[in-house]
Amino acid sequence: MIRCPKCGVWIQPDPKTHNLCVSCYSLSKQSTEPSTRKIKYCYICGAVRISGKWVRQGHLVDSIKTFLAIRGNDPSFDTGSSPNELKSGNFLKDQVIEKKKGMPTAKMLLDRAICTNCIIQKNKSYLFELKIRFVGRPMNEREIIYVMDLIEQTVFAMNDKNFVYEYSDDKDGVNVLFSTRKGAESVLKRLKNEFWGKEVHSSKLIGESHDRRRIYKTTFSFKILSFAKGTIFLLENNLAEIIEINKKTVTFKYMDASSTNQLTKFQMLELYRKDKIKVVVQKGSLFSQ
Repeated sequence: MIRCPKCGVWIQPDPKTHNLCVSCYSLSKQSTEPSTRKIKYCYICGAVRISGKWVRQGHLVDSIKTFLAIRGNDPSFDTGSSPNELKSGNFLKDQVIEKKKGMPTAKMLLDRAICTNCIIQKNKSYLFELKIRFVGRPMNEREIIYVMDLIEQTVFAMNDKNFVYEYSDDKDGVNVLFSTRKGAESVLKRLKNEFWGKEVHSSKLIGESHDRRRIYKTTFSFKILSFAKGTIFLLENNLAEIIEINKKTVTFKYMDASSTNQLTKFQMLELYRKDKIKVVVQKGSLFSQ
């Protein structure tokens, strides 16, 4: 009879159990066997689901490293697998990923899924839309390219990989579809800083979720106003034409009389935003503001 080196219980010697009692041998076996944890990943974009949210860090391997770092594992591992092998749904090839010192090892099983953004792109089910128009006429090709470039700059500056967007065809201006409100509002804010204009918000009920929560699609409309000589507008049921523009003021004359009037650009914009000015013929362009 000998004592168990772990707990001190008297036992019969047994080289198979390293002279441990049954209880201690079972515990040691559990602690050395790799545990298995599933990593839910999007097979389209490589995003990984972490704490209920989809996170995308470039390549799938980078997303997995982020997952392990948050979960307390050592993220400095080499999968030794190509992206196609990673997407096969098997264990990371020949991998045992170490946890903190003194903790058991763990193997990760990739669980194939599709993230929210990819579902939105696949089904065209965006919930936020931004419509950009030039008051009084359709936007020309140069103006459309300029606005789209502003949108690209804004999205790039956000550095947010957890939302998607795309353009939809429209002959009168630019339409952009967003997966998040934050994306739409960030671009709208940039447009308001660049141009004089008016914004209008509207929502439309499009369905219900599985928990009977109502789902709405929100549309942001931004109409750009240009103060340009020759523009004709309706003010208090009188047609007027802009005849002179300075840095801060706009001079116009009423077409049914010889009298003229002058307002600041800010006053003109406020009247337009309150629908007290309606543009009939728009002159100028995006670049003449």
